[in-house]
Amino acid sequence: MSYYALIISAFIAVGLMITAFGWRAFQKGKSTKEWPSVTGIISETRMASDENDLLPDIRFSYTVDNRHFEGRLEFPPGTMPMPGFAANQIEKYPLGSEVMVYYNPQQPDQATLEPGRARDDWLLLAVGIGFTAIGLCALFFSG
Repeated sequence: MSYYALIISAFIAVGLMITAFGWRAFQKGKSTKEWPSVTGIISETRMASDENDLLPDIRFSYTVDNRHFEGRLEFPPGTMPMPGFAANQIEKYPLGSEVMVYYNPQQPDQATLEPGRARDDWLLLAVGIGFTAIGLCALFFSG
């Protein structure tokens, strides 16, 4: 096997892995829209402790079937917020405020304040498909 074919095969494999990861994130975001909700409380809000991290730390508490849970507002992997993002999120979720918490009915410890897909969930899926398509084209049209 030539080095060219080996490199192209690796390119395709990476594309397929990125596609699978993107599809999983896309489907997970879609499923959260169907989760039931309960009222919860914002229990902690603070700016990031690391000055290089622009994501806030927002925690909430909620109760499902008389069991108390704690959650943390998660941001999609690779989120690169602009300055002021943390302050806007902390303003959106002030300490002690009531919020709707959407939880996984099979695993109530999994919860979110913002159900549905993130605005750029499709991007990872598209990049994976692009990598795979370019690799396949290079493999078939390499002569």
